Amino acid sequence: AEAAKFVMPFKNNPWVLGYYSDNELAFHKLRLDDYLDLPESDSNYAAANRWMDDRKGTGYIPSDADRMEFRGFVASTYASAVRGGLKKYDTNHLYIGCRLHAAAKYDKYILKGLGEHVDVNSINFYARWEPGKEDMDTWLREAGKPFLITEFYTKAQDTGLPNESGAGWEVYTQQDRADFYENFTMKLLSHPGSVGWTWFRYIDKNETNKGVISIDYQWYTTLLESMVNIGKDVYNLRRFLLGQELDLAGDPECFDTNTSSADAKARSEVSVSPNPAQNELFISQSLSIKYTKLFIFDLNGKLMRKSIMDSANMRLDISGFPPGIYFLRFTGPETSTFKKFTVI
Repeated sequence: AEAAKFVMPFKNNPWVLGYYSDNELAFHKLRLDDYLDLPESDSNYAAANRWMDDRKGTGYIPSDADRMEFRGFVASTYASAVRGGLKKYDTNHLYIGCRLHAAAKYDKYILKGLGEHVDVNSINFYARWEPGKEDMDTWLREAGKPFLITEFYTKAQDTGLPNESGAGWEVYTQQDRADFYENFTMKLLSHPGSVGWTWFRYIDKNETNKGVISIDYQWYTTLLESMVNIGKDVYNLRRFLLGQELDLAGDPECFDTNTSSADAKARSEVSVSPNPAQNELFISQSLSIKYTKLFIFDLNGKLMRKSIMDSANMRLDISGFPPGIYFLRFTGPETSTFKKFTVI
């Protein structure tokens, strides 16, 4: 009844992605022995005892392995009950887990237990500057489901706020917050298991710089600009960081919807130098690969230049390009590829 009351108003809402079922449940602190010490009339004792009976039979003695796997059993039982309640009344939206934190987000038994029932695993991430590849590999491998980062942030000293609450790192300036955001999200975009993120708060709270706007409703513009820059080209950034073909806007001739399996080989047979570059860029392609056009885009997808390639080698004047990262898109009759270069 409670599930129906909660989800029914959102059942047909196209702007709702899904549901969290809780926040930072301490699965990692569960102790099998505590359950088995409960009175036999207690339902929690009955569930733990039955689980051990099924594993080892009567007269069992819990082992360390039992204790670790019990956490996964509880997580699975919890997520199964929640999913059943949600999906009974709303099959249109996702079950996005319970926002794991602390040691729970690295526990393979908890991840596996939740992964049996959630559509997406949700994780609150603090205590490290960025999610490492090993972290993300663990989340995807053990849960078998994609993951969403549901909390992260930094707080800056330049606001003059005390910044005494919250788990986010403290940095010096709003520029530091912006740099942190860009680095953190680019790490997420580089992993195939990541499907998104949410900055912790929209507005500052408890005299702590957690938000994108102040308590006086003033934007932290430096941070906002970084969020906009990442967001407006997020899909191409992801494609690039995963080594996939870009879908760059600006000129229909740059598209090649019939890319072939030769693309990976082609990428290694065209060279761009020097990289980083300042005033000139030299392009050389193998005689076995014939590209006829090239397109240069900035990080935001803006077409900076379009040229015809009438020889295997070419020199480009880039003296007017602002410092930054650029993409070169090469197209030919039978194949296409891309390269990245930096202007300093």
